[in-house]
Order: sequence, then structure tokens, then C-alpha cells
Amino acid sequence: MTSLKNILLVHKKSTLELMQQGENGEQAYLETFPKRKAELVRADEANTNTLNYIRSYLKENNISFSECYRAKLCTDVLDKISLIITVGGDGTLLDVAKYITDIPILGVNSDPVKSTGFFCHATKETFATIFEDLD
Repeated sequence: MTSLKNILLVHKKSTLELMQQGENGEQAYLETFPKRKAELVRADEANTNTLNYIRSYLKENNISFSECYRAKLCTDVLDKISLIITVGGDGTLLDVAKYITDIPILGVNSDPVKSTGFFCHATKETFATIFEDLD
């Protein structure tokens, strides 16, 4: 098991989640285009499942972590963090990397079917193995 402690888990919100929070007709769009809505629901489920898996893994292994949404990066904890795990795709990882100079980042592609993850070294299926190999 890795010796890394005090992890920051940074996640994205799915397009569906953002649209459901919107006030500019996004709900009407979702109802007008049921095929697109179905695609967004599937992607939202993939993102949620990956994020929940990583949360559970960290909790089950008694690994201390903080969590925040990528658009509201919790910079107040960065001086205590030994690793940042991003859950999303390349956009999430790059969003975080703009603010980080000396903390390693492990990108987890939450939806390899549709999300670009060239910089993300893990998926839900490979996360545990990759994480345990970190030192």
C-alpha cells in the first residue's frame, strides 16, 4: 500500500449535472432531445460511479482525503496534501494543474467511453493497482 496520505480528491460535474442546475432552458433541451438526454445520463452515471468508487477505496483503506469541485479548488488545504487525484478527464486534470507546482497529480478518467483522458493514467478499473504502486 502506498505511503501517501492527505489526498485531495478533485472532481468535475457531469454535463447532465450542470444542465440540471442551469436556469437557461437546459431542462427544456433535455426533454426535447431524449436521445441526447440518455447519453448524458449514461455519462453522468459513469462519472458518479467512478467518483464513488474512489471515495470508497480511500475510506476503506483509512486514507485521509479532502474533496472539492474543480471549479472551486480548495487551495486552503494544499500545504497539507501529498497527492491530488482528479476524477473526470483531461480537462479536469489540466484545470487543477494550472494551480499546482509541486504536488503530484493522478488523473482518473471517469468515462473512458466518451471522455478524453490522454493525461489520465487510471480508470475506475485500474485505479487500485495504480494507486497501490505509488510511493
